[in-house]
Amino acid sequence: MDFRVEYWDREASKFDAIYQEDGKLRGWLNKLLRGDMEGRSVFAMEHACLNSHPRVLEIGCGTGIHSKGFLKNGACSVTGVDLSSEMLKIAASRLKSYRDRLELLNGDFMTVDFGAPFDVVTAIGVFDYVTDSLSFMKKAMTLTSKRFIATFPRAGTSRSLLRTLRLVLKGCPVYFYSKAKIARMAERCEARISRCETVGQLFCVVFTPSDGADRDGPVQA
Repeated sequence: MDFRVEYWDREASKFDAIYQEDGKLRGWLNKLLRGDMEGRSVFAMEHACLNSHPRVLEIGCGTGIHSKGFLKNGACSVTGVDLSSEMLKIAASRLKSYRDRLELLNGDFMTVDFGAPFDVVTAIGVFDYVTDSLSFMKKAMTLTSKRFIATFPRAGTSRSLLRTLRLVLKGCPVYFYSKAKIARMAERCEARISRCETVGQLFCVVFTPSDGADRDGPVQA
């Protein structure tokens, strides 16, 4: 079994317990240590143009916290894909009232055939665990007609070393990024960086296809 599947199946309940139903973090300790996880959610919601009712693909949808936010705030539909069946069980329960606008897929994003592109594609807290980040981003951009919203853990921070040690001991390698590396990835994927913000230990980035016009405008349904 893929080590990532084993890891996330094992961690599903603990991961979900970090959040409240509104997407905010649960408890003062989580807010202190993981405040950027709440910040990345706010960034994604702000830049997904949900008032234009986009079709959203959420890569690594996990337990459905962000999918719920997208659906609740205006997304026409959400397709969520995740490696972990245990994560998706929690997501299916959480999102049962949105099932007419929701599709959950259990599998590897790199091998799933999604068909037509989506208005908005997201990968929130996903690049941390991607071995071949360039190929991953190239596929994400082929599926993006308007915006690709992604987060990247920053290289060289004090927490990066501690996080590396903690996750390696659990059998889960983790990867970190500089702004220069993200810019090189965008160039090789023919993508434009329309926004990049530092949120705690993360870079939160909006990419748009380089052949597009003003991708900061409303996303049409």
